[in-house]
Amino acid sequence: MASQNLLSWKRRIGLWGIGHVANFLMVKVFDLLLYPAVIWYFGLFCGAGIMWLLSLVACYLTLLFYDWSKTDWLGIESLKEVREKRDEKGIFHRLMCWILNKGDLAVFLFVSVKWDPFICVVYMRRGAHEYNGMTRRDWQIFVASVVLSNAWWTMIVFTGLTVAEWVIRAVKSAL
Repeated sequence: MASQNLLSWKRRIGLWGIGHVANFLMVKVFDLLLYPAVIWYFGLFCGAGIMWLLSLVACYLTLLFYDWSKTDWLGIESLKEVREKRDEKGIFHRLMCWILNKGDLAVFLFVSVKWDPFICVVYMRRGAHEYNGMTRRDWQIFVASVVLSNAWWTMIVFTGLTVAEWVIRAVKSAL
């Protein structure tokens, strides 16, 4: 039984590793290549509008795939499981519960800015390992997260592009 449990954990950790690498690559291509290129080419408002729509579609399609696969490939469901087991003992478990239960608004703000609407809504959905689509509450969280995360990232990208443009002009005028 112990060897089977160890094998189960090895599979989970391997799956989480693959899931995080795939998600990392997808997010970095979207955030660091596509987002700046679209805002640079189309301008702040039109480019941001395009990227907000693309973000909504990409995150929703990822959510549909996540629910269809019924696989916790990022470890989010396992975190939710820890969050919901309040009667467990141990310092590590109590610390994790304390962090994970800081309140919906704090979690929403942090996850929306740090990650993306897909991760935000999956983490904030009720129940672990259910993969059952979205309730009205989940849709509200999703749309609000799309707005917050994209407003934040648009400001960062536009600021970066503006600074890069300023540096290029300064270098050109110095030559």
